[in-house]
This record gives sequence, structure tokens and C-alpha cells, in this order.
Amino acid sequence: MRKTNRFGYAGYHGENRRHSRMRTLAIVLVVLVLVVVVAAAMVASGSIVFTDEGPVLRFPGSSEDGGERTPSSPSASVSPQVTPHLVIDDGSGNGGESPSSSTELTPTPTPTPTPTTTPAPGRSERMRAVYIPDINSEEAVEGALGLARAGYINAVVLELKHDDGSLEFISAQSLAADSGANPETGAARSVIERFQEEGVYVIAQMYAFEDSLASNYARDLSVSTRNGVRWLDWQYHGWLDPYAAGAQDYISALAKEAAALGADEVMLDCFCFPTQGKPQLLYFEEEATTSRDDQLDAFAERLCGELAEMGVLLSLRVNASWLETPPQGSGFSAERFAAYGAEIVLEGSADALPEDCTISCELGYTYSDSGAGTAAAALDETAADRDLIVTSPDGRYPVRWE
Repeated sequence: MRKTNRFGYAGYHGENRRHSRMRTLAIVLVVLVLVVVVAAAMVASGSIVFTDEGPVLRFPGSSEDGGERTPSSPSASVSPQVTPHLVIDDGSGNGGESPSSSTELTPTPTPTPTPTTTPAPGRSERMRAVYIPDINSEEAVEGALGLARAGYINAVVLELKHDDGSLEFISAQSLAADSGANPETGAARSVIERFQEEGVYVIAQMYAFEDSLASNYARDLSVSTRNGVRWLDWQYHGWLDPYAAGAQDYISALAKEAAALGADEVMLDCFCFPTQGKPQLLYFEEEATTSRDDQLDAFAERLCGELAEMGVLLSLRVNASWLETPPQGSGFSAERFAAYGAEIVLEGSADALPEDCTISCELGYTYSDSGAGTAAAALDETAADRDLIVTSPDGRYPVRWE
């Protein structure tokens, strides 16, 4: 038991020497570890750099020689970075080091793209055309080609959609296939190409709303009476309803398909409400809110725009008497349709007709015994400065045109 003094404290005899040495050793180890950690951090941060002369201590903001860096402008303290020229090795083995064996690339300015626009549709010269109602008649086609080669005509009208709705090309429209309008083999493209090879302006003639096949198959697109009975005209032909969106879409699609075949112009006949027969029996529910004139106006404007985007002209063919006094209820207006860009084609003589209309007439013939003959247009001299379309009653065209 340790002895205590009278105050209760034991006497101090000093710390054990062995314990003192252990404490000193521990302190030394801690200091060494700290030194190693600090040195590693300085190496990682770039404060210590190993050179040929040994390790060199650098502090942030000091120069390479250890002096204090004096702040200055970037141009004075730092040399501007120079981008080297791109050098292409010429294969001499110099690796592009010699200027004499290298080629410096000069940036080529990007040319400004020229916007492409579809040429405005139209006839470039005074038109002299013949009308071929049956493009499968080789005699008619070859006769017209002969006139073109001889320089008598510069245009041709090819009937691609007949008044019964049948087509001379195979349409992609389901209504054309289902109604039986498509032919087994379409001759339109090959005939168009033959005329184009001769530099002839090609007009695709198509009946618009007069269409027995489509109106008979799709009764919801047919004109009808108030009782819903399908209406027929005086020739017992059916008509598509101009108020029906499906009917307009069908006509529009066929017109664009004809244009895609290579036609320069699409000429629509019967672009109107039916007027022959008993039109008083016709009933259109939509007429209570939209007039017939407004309905056809909108469709004419639509077709002109759609074909113009393809660089194709729209023309509308009517009887010459319709120019000033179209039949009541037809919805046709040459003045309004022409304002949308449509060309008006008038059937009849040139007497008292305006000079800005195309004249469509029949051609008179005199044949010789050999079959060759001369032809004269059934027009007076006033037609000399007008676009002219002539039709052969028998489908043949003479070798000579006088």
C-alpha cells in the first residue's frame, strides 16, 4: 500500500522511462506520415516538379526561376497561340515539313443555294392543236405526229377520261379500280412520250363531274333527287355531286395523276352542275348554306393551285354560249375561274368571241382518192391570232394542213 503524507497525497517519483520512449517514437511516426502526405499532395498539384537537377519546389503565382510573377497584359506575358497551317503530304517522304512539298488548304466559301421554284404554268407560244378522242387509234396518233413533224401543229389534246368515267391510264385511286374505270393496260404514258419527243405541248382532256361509272358505284357521291334516287341526264349519264368532298378529291387526284404522266395542261370538260335533262329534279342539301357558284369557285381555285405546284396549267372547256350567259344552276363562270388562273376553252366559231379565249372547233376536210388531203379550220380570219384546237369528225388527220 502506497504511503501518503499528512495531507493525503502520495509522493511523485517520476514517469517510467520505458513509457517515455514509446511516446516519443509515436510522435516521430505521426510527423513522418504527415510529411509524406503533404509531399504527395504537392507532387500531385505540381508544386514539386522533378527536373534534371532534382526536385524543384514551385508555389502558385511564382515564375519558373522562383521569382514573383509580375502581373501584366496577356499580350506581354503570354505568347499568342498560333494555329499551324494544315499541310498535306505530297508523298515525297518529307512528312509535310518542307513548304516546297506541301499544299496549304484555302477554305472554299460555301455557295449560296439558289432557290428552286416551279415555273409558272402556261403556253409559251400561240397554240395550234388537234384533238384526239381515242388515243388507242394509231391512225389518229400517227397522223397528228405527222402534222407536228411538218410544223403545222405544236400541241395535242388527248382524251384521258371519257364522259362515262373510263380512263386511258391505270389510276391508283381505289374508286377507279372498284368502279371499273381503269383499263387493262393504259396507253396514256407511251402516247404522251411520243408527242413529247417531237416537242409537242400535251393537254390531257378529262370529263370532270360527268361520270357514270364512279357515280353508279359510289351512290353517296352521285347527284340525286330529293327522294335519294340517282339522277341521270338526257343521255342517261350519271354525274358526281360537286358538293361531295369525295367527288372533288377523286377528280383532283385523277387530274394530278394525268399531270404526273407528263401532261403540260389538264383540260376539264363538264366542270359544272348538270343542266341537261331534268335538272329541276336535282336536290342538294348543302345548297341551303353554300351556293353552287361558291362551291365551284372554291374547287376551281383549289385545282389551279394544286396543278400550278406541279407546273401544270388548268383549262376549262365549255360551249361558247356559256361565256356570257351560262345555263341557270350550272355554277359556271368563265370570269371567276379565269381569275384563279384557269384557261377558258370555248367550243364554237370565232365570231364575236373575245381574243383571250382558246377556240375549239371541228375541222373540215377534202380528201383525194389517194387518201391524202388538205384541211381548213372552220374559223374565219379572226382566229389567226388565237389559240386553236381542232377536232377531226372521223378521228383522222390529213398529211397536209392548209
